[in-house]
Formats: sequence, C-alpha cells, structure tokens
Amino acid sequence: MVRKSIHAGADMTQIRKMERSDIPGAFELIDRERWGWEQRHIERILSRDEESSLVACENGEVTGVLTALRYGGLAFIAHLVIESDSRGAGLGPVLLSEALDNMLSNEVKRIELFSNMDVIDFYVKYGFQSIEELTFFTLEQRSPENGLVTDDGLPDLIRLELDQDEKNSVARTERILGYGEEQMLRILENDPPDITSLLTMDKKIQGFLIGYTVDSYTDLGPWIVDLSQMHRSDGMLSSIISALPGNRFDIGVSSDNSFVLDMISKFGFEPNDRVMRMALSNPRPEPYPSNVISPPMF
Repeated sequence: MVRKSIHAGADMTQIRKMERSDIPGAFELIDRERWGWEQRHIERILSRDEESSLVACENGEVTGVLTALRYGGLAFIAHLVIESDSRGAGLGPVLLSEALDNMLSNEVKRIELFSNMDVIDFYVKYGFQSIEELTFFTLEQRSPENGLVTDDGLPDLIRLELDQDEKNSVARTERILGYGEEQMLRILENDPPDITSLLTMDKKIQGFLIGYTVDSYTDLGPWIVDLSQMHRSDGMLSSIISALPGNRFDIGVSSDNSFVLDMISKFGFEPNDRVMRMALSNPRPEPYPSNVISPPMF
C-alpha cells in the first residue's frame, strides 16, 4: 500500500510499507554505509514486524529505507538510509515523519534508535533526546590466546531451546528494557534464540545471554544479569563462545560501563562503531540499568 507520493527532482517517489521483495534493495543501501549489518538482520526485522518498516521507491528502485519494530508500547528504529543521489530531496524527513505518525497512532509510547554521532542533530529536530553512548564490538574468530575456557563449576547452562518457564522468566526480565511481556513471549515463540546462556541459582534464573546465529555470525543480546551474580558474567560469555567455535560475534554495550568493557576486551572483542541511544518519549528514559550488560541488537 502506498502511503505517500512525493516529487524528488523530476521524478515521483512512492513511500510505502516494505515488502519481502524489497529486502535485497534495502540491504544494498544499508550495506553501502559499512555499518557491519547483514541481510539476515533485515530479514529478521521484517519477520518480527511486517507493518512498521518503510521504503522509498523511484522507478521500481529502492532509494530510501527505514526499518523499525514495535514491542508493545516501545518501538525501535533500526535504520534510516537514503541513496546518495537522492539525498537532499527530503526523503529522510518524509520517511521518518511517516514512521513516527504510524507508530504514535498505534499506541506506541516510546520510540528509540541508535544514531550515528554525526546525525544526532537531525533526530533532535523531531523531539528525540540523547540517553547514552553505546559502543559496538566484534569478535572475528577464536584463538587460544583469548583464554576462552569452560569452567564446569560455573552455574550457567547452554540452551539451544528454552522451555516455557524459561521463556516466561526471560520475557518478565526484559520488561526493564521497556518491552511488553506479551510481545517478548511472542518473539521467543516465533523467532526463538539459537543459543542462550542461562545463569541459575537455586533453580531460579539469575541472568541470561541470548544469541541469534545465521551461518557463522552470532548477534549477542540482550544480556541481563542480577547484580549479585555479575562476577559470573564472563563465564556466560565464555560458554557461548566455546559452544560456537569459529563464529563471529557482535555485541553492543554502554560506553561508560568499564566493567563490561574490560571483560569483553579480554575475550578479544574489538570496537567497530559508536552510536548514541536516543528516545522520543515523555518522560525521558534513563540509561540502561547496571544489570543490563547489553541490549538487544535491535
């Protein structure tokens, strides 16, 4: 369904809901930015939410893309990219305005995004506020020098499939990120993690680290640990890396969390990007709580 048509130079550009056939063209635009995203990310976004992502099309070609997901009252904008020859024609503002109108008219109370540092002012014009800086890290491959060992004494358990009680516990915990419990349960059912490290004490979950894997790429997050068990968090990361030898791992963490920054550097993770977490909300959200080691990748 076409939402809007606008003139971009001499041609007419259509703004409409993204369809699966748009994914290759949308990913081509995103990939040119060299942010490290893969086409699997776009496919996963659309599989979780088929209503919120938009494309701008001119003569059958994708010239702009905005990807987004709704989690109950919280929505997240993952990408906003315009083809270089079409920049300056107003496509970015139109895509963002259309997306915001759509979300806010569907009971969304808070909209978040991760902004590149050089375009923060653009989002400020639309009411977004800066919350905190995040750094994304990548571990390209394992090597013995990383010291990735498995300690059988650690109370963390690798799960390739969560049972219903574990799903319920994870969904309840993720409410601290602002996600609706019902929506998170639906995601865990329809798009379950490929691997999870669970930290348990007395049969109660004290922490979890979720991973989604496609081919040899694994996105890590969310990663939430009870503060009393934070000293065991390195064992959770070690268990997942050990279970997936040779994989590439990507994770985002708060740039101010020195404990986590030191921990992941010991595993050989290298920084690859810095972004600003921003939100459109009243009241302004707080930075992630101390027990949130890493938010979801999107």
